Amino acid sequence: MWSFFQWFYTGGPVCGFVQFPTFGLKAWKQTFSFDFSLTYVGAGMICSHLVNLSTLLGAVLSWGIMWPLISKQKG
Repeated sequence: MWSFFQWFYTGGPVCGFVQFPTFGLKAWKQTFSFDFSLTYVGAGMICSHLVNLSTLLGAVLSWGIMWPLISKQKG
């Protein structure tokens, strides 16, 4: 049902709930967004809390800290 609901509110690859700017527009411009996918919810329910926290920490370090630093160094 959630995928069916998302289908109605998606206007393109970067529109709707697929890439919702949960963390603000500045983070969204750096391609840091939250995907409301039920696949991730199901995987999170299967895995232990240590795996989930490790994955979350790795995502925040990679996309939230390292990727903006690397993008400033291009040239």
